[in-house]
Amino acid sequence: MRERTIVTDKIAGMMIPADRKALGILTQSERQKKVDGTAEKEIQRLCEMELSRRGIVYLHLSPMAREKCGWPDLTFVVLGVPYAVELKTAAGKLSEDQIRIMGEMERNGWKTHLVRSFEEFRELLK
Repeated sequence: MRERTIVTDKIAGMMIPADRKALGILTQSERQKKVDGTAEKEIQRLCEMELSRRGIVYLHLSPMAREKCGWPDLTFVVLGVPYAVELKTAAGKLSEDQIRIMGEMERNGWKTHLVRSFEEFRELLK
């Protein structure tokens, strides 16, 4: 059985990322990003399921899309009203690109929303 080595967050933070990766070590902030990313993906999945259940066609660009920089996570139209929704965890922050794009969309008649939970998203659809 392999012996487990415990590395403090302070020591992990002083290591170069490649060494941490090779050893399977994450700093506290890296662990939190991983948790937040998983939570955001789950919110995204639930929101997409809700839109499909309601028969609402939506667009979710792949994170790999060149055009994605700043584009909201979900865009869709309900009864002629265009919606742009950015999904974040409780601790997530909008990037400068996201703030700029959503501002431009709002000035062009879109309803823009920052949503932090599936329950908040369902309220938006009421």
